[in-house]
Amino acid sequence: MRKYVSMFIVVAVAVATGCKEKPSTDPMLVEALGIQDEGIHIGMAVDSLLDAKVGADTSAQTIRFVNKWKERVALWRDAMVDIPGVEHDHSHGAHDHHDHDHDHNHANQNLAEGMSPEEIKLVQLSWKKEIEAIRDSIR
Repeated sequence: MRKYVSMFIVVAVAVATGCKEKPSTDPMLVEALGIQDEGIHIGMAVDSLLDAKVGADTSAQTIRFVNKWKERVALWRDAMVDIPGVEHDHSHGAHDHHDHDHDHNHANQNLAEGMSPEEIKLVQLSWKKEIEAIRDSIR
């Protein structure tokens, strides 16, 4: 009998802790994640633009130009600040990104921990504007 009571308690505790409702995510953080995702996709488009430039012209001048901008894009990627409490989908849907590097520096992973959702959104807007400026400079 004691064995069944112990098993019942274990099962009850497991069910009780597993069925707790997850706290809802702040809508501002969800918006910040959308901004971040847009920035990531712009970064992937910039990668494609740079690759196309080298594909069309392999002169030393073009290669220097592309390498300079690829370095800036790499620095931009390293500056990405993760959004606490919100999972980011690194698959980016059904798009084919076979030759793009989506790794980012996880050194900034906890940078936003003490920020308000509004501040986190502003950081993501600034980060996205940086890649938009890079994109506009290489077109």
